[in-house]
Amino acid sequence: MIAISANQVKTVKFWLPGKVVPKARPRFNGGNISLPRNYRGWKNTAYLEIISQLEENGKSELLITKAPWKCNSLAVTEGTQDNLVGAVLDIRGETKIIKDDRVSCISRLVIEHEPGGVCGVWVKVNPL
Repeated sequence: MIAISANQVKTVKFWLPGKVVPKARPRFNGGNISLPRNYRGWKNTAYLEIISQLEENGKSELLITKAPWKCNSLAVTEGTQDNLVGAVLDIRGETKIIKDDRVSCISRLVIEHEPGGVCGVWVKVNPL
């Protein structure tokens, strides 16, 4: 994986179709930590979708260090906005789109909801 500077990358956009499973709290069971099965399944599917879209656009080796994010949820009716975006940001770590989800890396986070239409989330990342 190589780091790409803001000068080399334009806006990165990706679409996560279908229902977003809101970020789940970890479950603790006898010293083991796990996430609910439906959340793990959604994360795996979303990861593959993002990687596929990035590869189609020739951006498979990204590691943006700082960028504002914008998430538009369409027809998503379950969960709170922070848990929906939290789920998207969880995938960020596995796809290596952006270095970290600290405020020093994601300088601004815009969340919008548009009821109706096709269910899913558009994510837009503009490297600084």
